[in-house]
Amino acid sequence: MQKARKRKSGGFTVIEAIAAMTVLAIAATAVAAGLITASNSVGNSVKKSVANDIAQAELENARALPYEKLGTVGGFPTGNIPGAPKTLARSGVRSSLRPAPWRRRSGCTPCAG
Repeated sequence: MQKARKRKSGGFTVIEAIAAMTVLAIAATAVAAGLITASNSVGNSVKKSVANDIAQAELENARALPYEKLGTVGGFPTGNIPGAPKTLARSGVRSSLRPAPWRRRSGCTPCAG
């Protein structure tokens, strides 16, 4: 008579190992996607912050001008601020500034003073 083989229950079967690797791969993919999203978000925040700094510096330059010179070249009111878009770069980030000149509304006249 043959003796019945005893099964050892101390190890993992191939199916259990494959299932564990699949779960680990899914979790690693989710973590990687989260890291990519976070990296993109930080990059966009840096760009927005630098663009905001550039715009703030341009506003400070405009605030330093005398009142008579506030306005765009060829715009209404006329002044010394260039009306054409310009591109500035700071900290490796390029930002395009486009001044929006005041425009007369129909039926509106400049103040006489």
